[in-house]
Amino acid sequence: ARNSNDRASFVAMSSASSLKGDKALLTLSASKAALNSAVRCAARELAPRRIRVNGIAASYISDSIMVDETIRIFGQDHVAQLLR
Repeated sequence: ARNSNDRASFVAMSSASSLKGDKALLTLSASKAALNSAVRCAARELAPRRIRVNGIAASYISDSIMVDETIRIFGQDHVAQLLR
């Protein structure tokens, strides 16, 4: 049984922390690194059916709740360094 059409596309949302770990992000970094590996495996497996599998490794967005919370926990200097 097939769960997708030929020529379909899949996009997985990962995180830049999967490529470069950061303080207090162990579980996020590890789980997203596993997702990156799964994306690479799925891309190879589904390529014969011309199914595209991509991952997006997003990072901080300067005006977000995540950044506000990171500032609260680690301070403005830490966040300024991450955003650079």
